[in-house]
Amino acid sequence: EWLALRGGMMWVFMRLPALNLVNLNTGRILERSSEIGVRKAFGATSAQLVGQLIVENVLLCLVGGVIGLLAAKGVLLWLEGSGLVPYLKVNMNFAVMGYGLLITLVFGLLSGVLPAWKMSRLDPVHALKGAI
Repeated sequence: EWLALRGGMMWVFMRLPALNLVNLNTGRILERSSEIGVRKAFGATSAQLVGQLIVENVLLCLVGGVIGLLAAKGVLLWLEGSGLVPYLKVNMNFAVMGYGLLITLVFGLLSGVLPAWKMSRLDPVHALKGAI
């Protein structure tokens, strides 16, 4: 019972960053509507556009995840060397780092699929005009 409650709370709190990523990706993709229109006018398929946009999104998310892990390592090294906590010895756990990057990958995929699919379905004329 407690585990289910905790799992539900984690699910709610993990949805917030996912929704934020979807909104950011939608805005980023909308800014590129003329590029998408040109690519569609020259024969790019919806699958090709979705694939490109998802790969870009996943790469951006993974770079952000790696930067976050490096920042965490820096903070841990600073804490260890600062003497704020006597006898503190910390190490990065590679399994936790791997799970963190896996979660970043999943969020990158999930947050990029819907905006990419919506933009790939646009009529090239409307996309070129920016009338979305």
